[in-house]
Amino acid sequence: MTDTFLDRKVDELNKIIDVAARDPSWYGIDNRDLESQRRWTITARTQVGDMKKSVVARKENGNFTSAMHRELMKLPISHQSNRSYQYSAEDNDDFIASKSDRQMLLIKQQDEELDELSASVERIGGVGLTIHEELLAQMSV
Repeated sequence: MTDTFLDRKVDELNKIIDVAARDPSWYGIDNRDLESQRRWTITARTQVGDMKKSVVARKENGNFTSAMHRELMKLPISHQSNRSYQYSAEDNDDFIASKSDRQMLLIKQQDEELDELSASVERIGGVGLTIHEELLAQMSV
């Protein structure tokens, strides 16, 4: 199966977790938080895979629209009543926490990039001043 938007988003989350794992204290998280996020992405990848398989199977059976709707809404399928697709409040809280953590990681990453950009601008400004002084010195000779 081809990569979907959801597959790419889970991959992005994994990359963010890897970045945070390099220096967890910088992001205000610990190894337990990182492992929680990794478990969440593993679960998300499994759910995305299950959803894709179910949608493809139903599409082949000609019931694509209702399959897509069921999967997206996570309603139980009558012949699969032993599988629970209902999310608990804890799952919702974990999801919200993971999104919040992701936003914090992105903000900190942007702050680092802005700091690097600021340092580069200062260096370029210094080089510009040096060039200016050298030109003035050459013109006065």
